Amino acid sequence: MKQKLQDCFQKRIPLSLLQKNGMIYFQLQIAVACEDGYRAGTYCEFFKTEASQAKSQIGDFTLKLIHYFHQLSDLSLAEFQQLTHLHIDEYSDQMINKRVEFMGAKNVEDLRRNYDGCYIEYETSTQKYNFGLSFVYREGRKYWNDSSPSTGEKGILTFDVPLEFDDGITPERLGWMVLEAFERSRKMAARMSGDFYPAKIIELLDGSVVEVSAPQDRHFADFEDGGVGELYQVYSYLAKEGADSSADFYLSVAPEIYDTLTCANIRSAWENTYGQADCVDVCEVNYGIYTVRAEIKNKQVHRIAYFTALSDGMLLECCMNLPQPNRRKKLDEILPAIFEKFAIGCKFVKP
Repeated sequence: MKQKLQDCFQKRIPLSLLQKNGMIYFQLQIAVACEDGYRAGTYCEFFKTEASQAKSQIGDFTLKLIHYFHQLSDLSLAEFQQLTHLHIDEYSDQMINKRVEFMGAKNVEDLRRNYDGCYIEYETSTQKYNFGLSFVYREGRKYWNDSSPSTGEKGILTFDVPLEFDDGITPERLGWMVLEAFERSRKMAARMSGDFYPAKIIELLDGSVVEVSAPQDRHFADFEDGGVGELYQVYSYLAKEGADSSADFYLSVAPEIYDTLTCANIRSAWENTYGQADCVDVCEVNYGIYTVRAEIKNKQVHRIAYFTALSDGMLLECCMNLPQPNRRKKLDEILPAIFEKFAIGCKFVKP
């Protein structure tokens, strides 16, 4: 790293991260220094990768960006202008629009409210890195930005393991930290907004243990196992108090109709069960604890499910089930994103 800021500026934030709809967006941030060593502004570049990749792939992608940060940092004003051919103020205005466009947001407010966030901080004196949590919480009709260390805040919500690393970290470990930082930011936002529900610990039939966090929407009610032997956990969407369930998220033992965990078997079973579909998509993934994702949609149902094989040969299924989606179009628009967060929040933990 070519340090051009004064020595009193010991910290940099090389990467600011956002996540939405299965995509992780990286904003690389390079300090631009005036001749006197004070900060003139920030040079940015944008990158993205899929959150469904293996943790090692996410970590390797992040490490490459950190190495790139060290190649560029810091920039003098002359180097910055040679690189961009712009005045620093003009560049800053353009970067706001470029950031919104690159990350697929409607506007800056959409980025602020509807994307999960975190960041990586670098200490020049120790050459160590720390994750920071970044979140927006709701207070009445107002939304507030806030941040905290990776261990949270005392009196609000705390986490035992700090997300710290140095240049010797493995890609697998760093990938885990990236996903964990997003998860902690989501929990901080929910706690500050008054929507936080503690995770539930569920023991499966094969003896393994899964941690499940409730869907982040006030319309979901916890029906535990629903009184059905094959179900571990059910959350039902109730449009209003006393109403029947409009949709369900559940964790269960997958039916034996799938035979084995292959894309072909799941596709065949779903088409036989739900009939002709407008779309059927089954693919292998690496999404949290799950290895296969399937989605079917027709007039009868919109169903998304994730599967993973357990040690006893059974299949664990995490499913969204929305009957008659054409009659519930607004719900059909919002539920998949909520479900994706619910699914990736499931974790195996030690008994």
